[in-house]
Amino acid sequence: MQLFKANIKTVVLRYYLMMAVVLISLFLNIPILAVLAVPLFLSALLAVKIGK
Repeated sequence: MQLFKANIKTVVLRYYLMMAVVLISLFLNIPILAVLAVPLFLSALLAVKIGK
């Protein structure tokens, strides 16, 4: 795991995935499920590259 090594495509994809998790959880009226978006937010913010 390396910080600040992911490309912009991966960062944008993680951001949109995070927003989808939040919107779906609020649409389903389960706000505690939005907590699952926190790891996605941090991985997008820090541009974590997983793997080699």
